[in-house]
Amino acid sequence: MQPHSHPLIFTILDIYDKLCARGFTILFCSIPAHVGIDGNEQADMAAKMASTFFNTTVPVNDIKKFVKNLCHSNWQSQWNHEMQNKLHAIKPLQGHIFFRCDGPHDPEVP
Repeated sequence: MQPHSHPLIFTILDIYDKLCARGFTILFCSIPAHVGIDGNEQADMAAKMASTFFNTTVPVNDIKKFVKNLCHSNWQSQWNHEMQNKLHAIKPLQGHIFFRCDGPHDPEVP
C-alpha cells in the first residue's frame, strides 16, 4: 500500500499537520497485542475482523472530490491572506475550480 493511498491516511496526516502547526508534538508508536490477557484476545480478534470488514476501495470520484475541495480550501486560504489585493474586497470568495482528468497531459501544450 502506498503511504497516501487510503483516505484514512489523508485524514491522519491532515490532523497531524494541524496539530503540529499549533505546537503539539505527536509520537506514533506500535501497541502490541494483548496476548494471554483474558478478554483482550477476544477484543483483538474483533478488531482484526473489523479491519478486514472495512477494507474497501475508494471510488475515484470520491478522491477527485477530496482533492478538489482541498485545493479550493488552500486557494481560498491564500486569497484571504492577500492584504494588498484590491480585488479581495470586491470578491472575497473564490469560485469553482475546474479539473479535467480525462487522459495524459499533451506534452506540446504548455
